Order: sequence, then C-alpha cells, then structure tokens
Amino acid sequence: MAFTPDEEDIDYALNNLQDLKFNMEESIGRVFNNEYILIIGSEVMLKPTVEPSGDINDYLLRHINRKLNSSYRNFDDLMRHSGTEIDPIRNLLSWDRFKRSMVVDDISEELQGLLRTKLFKVVITTTFDSYLEILMRDIWGSRLRVVNVWDTSSLSSFYDRLAEYKEVRDYYEPTLIYAFGKCEEKEGCFYARKDFEYIQTIERWLEFDKRKNLMMLFILSKRLLSLGCKFDDWYFRFFWYILRREEMKQRDGDIAIAFNRNDRSDLKLENYLKNVRAITQTELTAREFMRQMTKVLTSTDADNPYRNLVTQYRRQGKIFFSYCNKDKELAQQLFQQLRQIYPNLWFDQENIRGGDNYDTEIQYGISHAKVFIPLLTSTVAEDLKNGQTDHYYHDEWRQAANRKGELAVIPLAVEGYSMRESYHTVFEQIIGDSISGISLSEPNALGNLQKAIDKHLNGHE
Repeated sequence: MAFTPDEEDIDYALNNLQDLKFNMEESIGRVFNNEYILIIGSEVMLKPTVEPSGDINDYLLRHINRKLNSSYRNFDDLMRHSGTEIDPIRNLLSWDRFKRSMVVDDISEELQGLLRTKLFKVVITTTFDSYLEILMRDIWGSRLRVVNVWDTSSLSSFYDRLAEYKEVRDYYEPTLIYAFGKCEEKEGCFYARKDFEYIQTIERWLEFDKRKNLMMLFILSKRLLSLGCKFDDWYFRFFWYILRREEMKQRDGDIAIAFNRNDRSDLKLENYLKNVRAITQTELTAREFMRQMTKVLTSTDADNPYRNLVTQYRRQGKIFFSYCNKDKELAQQLFQQLRQIYPNLWFDQENIRGGDNYDTEIQYGISHAKVFIPLLTSTVAEDLKNGQTDHYYHDEWRQAANRKGELAVIPLAVEGYSMRESYHTVFEQIIGDSISGISLSEPNALGNLQKAIDKHLNGHE
C-alpha cells in the first residue's frame, strides 16, 4: 500500500522550507536596468469597489451568471454546460454596453501605480480580457505592442522586432503578451477557458521552446515578477516549469512572487518552486507588495530607506553625449564634469572599446538613453550655415529624432553657437522639434543642465 502523508507531515514540510527572501535593495537596480518582466494574473486587476475580491474572473463570472440567471462556479464549469455553439464569455466581452463600461478607473490603484512608474515595460498577462491592455494603452498610447500567443500575425511581428536587436534581452519596448490567448470578437480567435485548453496553450509554448523561439529566449533572459496569479491551478505551475526549463542556466531568485503565508495553496507552490530557485516575498499580499514596490521605485522622500539607491540608479547609463569630432577636446572636458554627477554617462571615448563595431555601439547607446545631449559649437554652426548635414554627428541627431516622445533632447550650446540664429532651424528640422536648450554662457548653466536632466531621469512629464 502506498504511503500517504498526513496533515502533520505536510505542515512540517511546508514550515521547513528554505526561504529565499526578496532582496529589495538588489532588485531596485535590476528593475532600473530593465531585467524584470511582470506577470499579472486576475486577482490584482480590479478595485474592491468594482469587485469585492478584486479578481477580474470573479467579476466576469458574476455578470454572466446574472445575465443567464445561473450559478456557475468557474469558467470551466460554465463552458462545459453552456454548449459548444455558445460562448457566454465572448458574448459578454463583445457586448457594446459592457465594453464601454471597461475603464481605467476600475483597475486597482496598486496595479496602476506600479505600471505608471514605466519601469515595467514588458508585461505577460494570464487573463484573457482587455482590462490590462486598456491600462497599458492609457500609459503608452500607440507605442504599446500587443502579442497574443494564439495570434500568428502578432507573434510574427514580435519575432521580427526582436530579431532587429543585437541581443533579444536588449528589447525594452512597451509590450503586453497574452500568455493564454485573448478573447476577441474576430473569427478564429482562441483563448483558454477550460482545463484542456490550458493544456493546448502550454503545448504551444513547448513548441516555441523546441524551435528556440525568440520570444522564449527573450523571456528566459529576464527575471520574472509574478503578481496575482492563481497558483492552485496546476497549469500555472506547469507554465512556470516551461519558463524555467533545465537547459537554462538558473540564477538564484530569478522568479519573484508575492506569497500569502496564510494561504495553503501558496505554501505548496512555494515548496514546488524551490527547484527553480524562486525568491519568495512572504510577509505581504500581492497588492501590499505592489504598493511598497511603487513607493520604493519612485520616492526620494526621507521615509524611503532606498531613496539614495533610487537617485543613483536613475542617473546611471541613461544619458548620451553627442558631439562633432572636431570638438573632441571640449567634449572630453564637459564629459569629465558631468561624469562626477552621472557616473554612467554614455560617451564614445569611454564606452567604445577596440574591436567594437562603432555604428552598432552608437545605435545601442542612443536606443538605451533617456536623455540626448547634442553639443552645439561654432564648428556645428558653420556646418549648418553651409548646409552640410551629412556628418556622423548629424546621423546621431537623426537616430535621436526617431525616438521622439521617449527620449528627451537637451541641446547644450557653447560660445560661437546661437540658438536664436536662423541656422539653428536646420538643427530643429533634423531633430524634428523646436526645443529649448541651455547655453554655457548663462549663469549656473551646468546647474540648470543638471535640473533638466534629473527632471527626465526621474520620470516627470
């Protein structure tokens, strides 16, 4: 007869786990360095005033039960008994009146706060409704890329974009990935609702892995922070296994999950995930964790114990300094002054090493910057007056212009260049905007430059 552990055996096993605590201090730098992907589940989606549990699935099921005068307990039960020709979930989500009722204000303040930091650009959702997409579109607008694991066209477009990067881990564009499909009106749109459909979706992820799919490689290159997923469902546990398979070199703490110590299901999952070296945050609920994380990542107030780290990381590696090669000596002097404040200021003489591809490294530096500082000198003025706009530094201006809306351009003028002269309009045409700059001849010019840089690095609009 097989041995069956009793409750005391299980309790002993659960209470003697080796905890890997979430290290907030280490994680701050990783977040600012774009190392995390958020995985968002249904439980943290809505405000309690909209749905007492805050769970979008409970909310949808309650509306469906009311419309059908039924009492289905979950989606699997609903789909089993509603017939093959009827999809009450799709009917509800495509109902115009219901679609109009789905607004950002219904979404939990904790989730809104965390995503509005703009530090988690890539999000995977295990839900199939569009609430999270509504929020992310409110934050990122038309820049948001939506990827549905069951939509071949969106997947193909995403692969093509990933392929354009030097390394897939360097992709950092605003992106929402539907891990189990999205419920849409268009014909043939698939999304998982029943247990066997979750199995089908997991099989699809496994196929990606076999093909060394770029999306899988991208996810494997990141750390994962999971919030609000229902881990008592076995397919979520298997989903984790797929994302951290044995062929990947594991790192301690590459999955972070907010656990509820009072939830037996969460404790069992904690035990399960020991083999993939998850870090566990055991004292806070997912919503409490989001509130704390948002404050830690955004506040420089005295009551934030990590405020110095926040200030430090905001300043690192986010500024690209552009100059004409004839002005190299002056540029070097200014770089030395600015580097005292911004340790990882990007400067070609410091960041490009022998053997590096110059064009590739320049493109990389600009694509990862938040602030672009073109040095405007008498040399630049002469080039613009003579209509010479084919120098290398002009190409840097054009690359910066291509990131309009996400890259702040702060022109820095020295003696011999006037931003009031007609030739300056050529600069504005290339950069694609009329931008106020800073002249070094003005009093406290470097102090004003620092204020302007910090304004953009700190995320102020």
